[in-house]
Amino acid sequence: MKAILKLFRSWSGCLAAMGLLSIGSSVHAQVLYLSWDDCTGNFRDKAFDCSTTQGAFELLGSFATSEAIEQIDGFQVHVIVSNVSPWWNLAPEGCGARTWYVSPSTQDPGCLPLEEAISWGTRSTQVGEYTHLDVELALSSPHDFVAGEKRYLFTMTFENRRADVCSGCCAGACIAFERLDFYRAGEEVATMYGDFGNGAVSWQGGVCGVRGGPIVTSASAGCLATPVSTSSWGRIKTIYR
Repeated sequence: MKAILKLFRSWSGCLAAMGLLSIGSSVHAQVLYLSWDDCTGNFRDKAFDCSTTQGAFELLGSFATSEAIEQIDGFQVHVIVSNVSPWWNLAPEGCGARTWYVSPSTQDPGCLPLEEAISWGTRSTQVGEYTHLDVELALSSPHDFVAGEKRYLFTMTFENRRADVCSGCCAGACIAFERLDFYRAGEEVATMYGDFGNGAVSWQGGVCGVRGGPIVTSASAGCLATPVSTSSWGRIKTIYR
């Protein structure tokens, strides 16, 4: 049976963090990366004045394993948004429905891409205060991954065209690369969990009040080091099922 060691940590009011990779019967440290705009991981927060419905924002996900893993031909990506506003309700029945999409390609020269993905699909659900964004990726052929090599995986694009119909654009949020599942010939063979340091970004960490909305900082989103509220991994896992 595949063993997964659970490391309990707080995501400062957003999510419980996991920092482990499970392959076969052993457990190893790993890193999931999430960043606005590119693969560097330098852009941890995105500020938007909510004054236009034009344009979009891109969120890029990458990963690095701590040891080699072979013959992977598919992935399942699990991203969670911690925010209760209609702006981030991207479920099919939500205000932001059909305003986000995923691509397994990027023009950023700083990203080391995967083998070409031949298919991908997305699913969005709203459960309580969390929006779950799930992505399935299938590769054109099995691929081997080298230990410690950071590989680009996906780009999530969020369109601004909902700015004039969905409230809550000015509210802070945490977005976390919660989990990555690896597949070989249709069987899940490894699971990686994100951490708050590399695997999460914030939205509206700066001042946002152009439309008369409140001044919001990342503190109100729970994305600072000072805890606002703490969610245990057990609670998150229960919500996510």
